[in-house]
Amino acid sequence: MRGGRLERAIAMTQLGQFSAADKEFALLQTLEPPAKAAELIRKYREQIAEQNRKKTEPSHRFLLGAGLGFDSNVNGAPSDYQLDLFGGLFQTRISDESGYFSDLNAQYTGLFPVDDRHTLQFTAGAQSRLYTETELQPYSVTALQANGIWRYKWLTDHFVITQASVGRVFTEQPLEPLFDLLVLRAGVEQPVLTESYLSTGLSLKKAAYTEASNNDYAALKAEAALSVPVASWLLQGASALEREFADDRRDGGDAWRGRLQFKADNRLSNRLNLQLGVSYQRLVYDTRGFGFYNQWSDASREDDVFSGTAALTWIPEPDWYVTTGAEYRKQNSSIDFFNFDQVITNINVAYSWR
Repeated sequence: MRGGRLERAIAMTQLGQFSAADKEFALLQTLEPPAKAAELIRKYREQIAEQNRKKTEPSHRFLLGAGLGFDSNVNGAPSDYQLDLFGGLFQTRISDESGYFSDLNAQYTGLFPVDDRHTLQFTAGAQSRLYTETELQPYSVTALQANGIWRYKWLTDHFVITQASVGRVFTEQPLEPLFDLLVLRAGVEQPVLTESYLSTGLSLKKAAYTEASNNDYAALKAEAALSVPVASWLLQGASALEREFADDRRDGGDAWRGRLQFKADNRLSNRLNLQLGVSYQRLVYDTRGFGFYNQWSDASREDDVFSGTAALTWIPEPDWYVTTGAEYRKQNSSIDFFNFDQVITNINVAYSWR
């Protein structure tokens, strides 16, 4: 029983429920735990005390990372598809292309406490995925993003959060702007059922494409996530429903997008962390279209996307992180052209400092 309570207390710290976790650790100390467990409890209480101290003063964190990987379907295409052009006068075959890539990423996070209840956070980052084969260069992607978050604590471990994010995505080499993104979000985070944590929110997103403006859209999304510590695992279930309001010229017009997701996080040891995840997404367009991708016959489009992820993070030193991961994605569509399978594997090394 004590072992299970200790694991739950550790999971609470991962949820950010520091006050509840500290109370549990304090109670466990009164039960005269074994020496090894007592030392672990002491370290966690010291970490929580340090976190509480940092809440009263600004903090800064920088991260740099690089990695390598393989993508089995860079262009997100069907394995083998024949496309008729000009009423069948010409035909072309489209198939998936695989290739190796390199990843680079950098991020800054600044936390600025205003008082006991108000905290401001600013994050700025850059990520780049570059495919090594020349013919795959157009699929290389670089993203720049910045966001500001205001957190208001209205009760113990209850927070109101508002967030604004801006980003620009580039493609090809040299860089060509692809689209700009603006996201506004408001939400609430609160403990439920003693040891669990519930997050709910509404967000408004606007995507504006640099050249293909017919793909512009705005979206309104409602989302909820529940995090639950179970023994040494931290489990999270999330759902989201999004309504896309598209440009009149976009194939399929407006659309509904729904998503269900489940994640499991297990700190195997002080140096190893395992993350697993599965998700399902349903995308339904309002009107018929996509004739170019369906032998020049307009059709309704509905996509079902299934994905699974696994990642293992090794922490050889306190500021170094080595992550190996894999993702499998399968999309089934009512239009054959949009059916595809994809496997991505990668390894990433990152260093952070404060």
